[in-house]
Amino acid sequence: MADLAEAVIIGFLCLALAVTFLGMLLGYLGRLLAPYRWGIGFILAAAWCIASAIAAPQGASARTSAEESGEATTENDHEMSAGEESPVPSTPWEVVRDYVEGAVAAGAAGFADAKGRGARVDDLLLGLQGEGLASAGWDRKAAITFLEGAGITVREQMKFRLAGRQKNHPGVHIDDLADNLGHRPRLPAHLVPDITPQPAPRNAPPATR
Repeated sequence: MADLAEAVIIGFLCLALAVTFLGMLLGYLGRLLAPYRWGIGFILAAAWCIASAIAAPQGASARTSAEESGEATTENDHEMSAGEESPVPSTPWEVVRDYVEGAVAAGAAGFADAKGRGARVDDLLLGLQGEGLASAGWDRKAAITFLEGAGITVREQMKFRLAGRQKNHPGVHIDDLADNLGHRPRLPAHLVPDITPQPAPRNAPPATR
């Protein structure tokens, strides 16, 4: 117990001496630097301003980068969500519309197996997949969303005759597509009939009366 009391007294004395010495040192430095206090204050203020100017753009840049990163992540997440709900094309819409124009014109002209005033969504989906314009995993609902995203009107019910039987199917009507495109849908080049006048064969026998 006596040792503990002695240790406490010695510690208190050491602390008192340290405080006294520090006070004397600060007082001496204060008197020594008193004539230069304005210059020292100016230097400290200038140093603080320079440090603030250097640190502020870095902080703003870091915040801007973080915000841009956050916005990019949000946009990417939104695009992914939108892609899950509605297909997003990897090719320009014009390419999709060109294909649909030819298919609908061909269907309305009777060149397709399903006879009607346009083309069925199911047939358009198969054709778009064959051209690499649609994903192989899409169903009818995804195809309708895809076509509507291209600015193409899709009717929920259209009459088509296939294998002698008439049924209603979702499809693209040639009149609706004409309104969407601003012109009458045209047949693909390979289905356009050749109406070029043919020259008469040489040395043809004279016509008999």
